[in-house]
Amino acid sequence: MPTFNFRVLASEAIRPIVRRYPHSYSLLLLSMMDTPTEELVKDAFHNNNDVKWLKFPFCISDIDARTSARLLNDFTGERSGFVRVGPKKWFFPSGYRRNAEIYYNFQPRSDDVWIVTFPRSGTTWTQELVWLLANNLDYGTASRVPLDARFPFLEFNSFVHPLVKTEFLEENKSSPEKCSLIEEVTKPAWKKLVKTTQKRFIKTHLPFALLPPNLLEVGCKVRTSYLRRAQPQRCHCVVLPP
Repeated sequence: MPTFNFRVLASEAIRPIVRRYPHSYSLLLLSMMDTPTEELVKDAFHNNNDVKWLKFPFCISDIDARTSARLLNDFTGERSGFVRVGPKKWFFPSGYRRNAEIYYNFQPRSDDVWIVTFPRSGTTWTQELVWLLANNLDYGTASRVPLDARFPFLEFNSFVHPLVKTEFLEENKSSPEKCSLIEEVTKPAWKKLVKTTQKRFIKTHLPFALLPPNLLEVGCKVRTSYLRRAQPQRCHCVVLPP
């Protein structure tokens, strides 16, 4: 059974939001799940019972309350707090906790194309370049289909707090089109990717240690590209099919 962290329910920052959006209560509980449910496990593997579920190897701990309060004041898109992961203390919003094992157990394919980068380092440019090169410079499709649909961001749903999503839906309830867009962009990328039958293009900012352990064992090769900007040179790791 999943475990829940109810401390957030006592937060003065959360209580007014729960009162305003009572239907978001269940979403709040979902955001506090420490481990994936059996349903999520089956969905993550697309009902593939031959795949062994790996236990996430790193400790995930909350940052101290004082630092958390300061960060929540500055980063208003997060409502529950932040966590540190592993001995290197990788830093994430609270949503990472419930998704860590799913990302770690995501099943790569031999023809996947992965872009693994630091945030704010020119990733979007690199995505477009790689996608176009891999698709015979198909500018028509590139102009019609949003980049997020062609090149999903694996862990993006960890950065979208359920209460913030609820607020967006409430603010845009008069526009079914906008609500549909909100639902689509906040849908976990791995749910789309496991059902994709064509070549998959995947973006992530996760360090390699938090990615599937077999990422480099399924036949992919690693290529490293460099993007020169006004700031110091950035290194982008691109995992390509053979």
